[in-house]
Amino acid sequence: MFLFKDKIIKIVVLISMTFSFSLAHAMDDKPLTRDEVIRMVGEALPSMIGNDNTELVDKMLKARLGTPISKQLDIASSLKTIFGRRRPDLNPDCQRQFTSSGDLSPDECTASKGERAGRGAYTEFRWSKNLQFGNVKYLQRNADGVTKPGELPAVKITDEEAHKKAIAFLTKTMGVSLNEIPVAPANAKHPFSVRTLAIGENSPDGKKNIVPIAKVVDIKRGLFVGIKDPLTGRELPFIPAPGRASVVITDSSILQASVQSWVELERSSKVDPKNAKTRNELISEIAESILKKEPSQISKISLIPTIESMDILGVDPSKEHRVGLLLPAVQAVISTVPRNPTEDEQSRFNSSTAGYSEWFSLVDLPEENGVEDDE
Repeated sequence: MFLFKDKIIKIVVLISMTFSFSLAHAMDDKPLTRDEVIRMVGEALPSMIGNDNTELVDKMLKARLGTPISKQLDIASSLKTIFGRRRPDLNPDCQRQFTSSGDLSPDECTASKGERAGRGAYTEFRWSKNLQFGNVKYLQRNADGVTKPGELPAVKITDEEAHKKAIAFLTKTMGVSLNEIPVAPANAKHPFSVRTLAIGENSPDGKKNIVPIAKVVDIKRGLFVGIKDPLTGRELPFIPAPGRASVVITDSSILQASVQSWVELERSSKVDPKNAKTRNELISEIAESILKKEPSQISKISLIPTIESMDILGVDPSKEHRVGLLLPAVQAVISTVPRNPTEDEQSRFNSSTAGYSEWFSLVDLPEENGVEDDE
């Protein structure tokens, strides 16, 4: 009998420097004024973003890019590692790299062995037909068996061991660059972003047991920049970038791995540090965006320096390999409800209580062909 799953033991944020402004209590139903929102945004915006951000944008544009998945992932080698001498089945349209309209296809190619919906063993490896989109997935399922109550094996692998195995699999089999996997600070209390997946069971004598069955390693892509806040002295070695990875590991094998939206990034002459926005310009832009949603309550505003990807549309055939342009930005996370609201606070909330996030460019972009590069 399953009682619950996905019990979180530890979650560690390794790569982002988050600044936030929190309200002690949710606001009432009266709409926030522009001055109130500007004050909140100003207090949440990192102090490293100042009146002149030319140097900051320049450093972010010079972030260390690893080898892209399109060049690092060796499909033939990965298939051999996963399937051995067994020849997997490929879906018939793996070679179809373009859509009917002539655009790069975001679809994936699948190699598999066994029946996905069956009860026998099944193995699957999937990858973007155009690897620049950065999606790679792996799934391994053993044949159905019978486990007696109280005999479910508990995972014994440590967080450190799980993390090392996950990194090795991501870099050697999934095509992820080691240079784009953030490294925890030397003094980090919990240096590994690892969760323990657990389930509950009833033993024959009626006792309820909680059994850890796997480790889940979560990786947020990060680019090394080496920024330091001139006022606080806080260091921000890695900047979050598009892409996430997750690996599910037991003592004996890797059950599942997923690399999502780890898009290929390139620098562009269209993004010029000389066009960096000032602190006041950014505050005003973020505040105006919030005010358009007419919020009656905001519990928390978090602002995170980040690197985003601009999609390239309508690029000429000689540049078909490119997917995204590197763009320094700030991610805003707006929480409209306190983490643990009281009953009185809950009764005052309107029907829209979900938080949201959006990003804002740190640099002004040319209005004409803002997402294309002519190099």
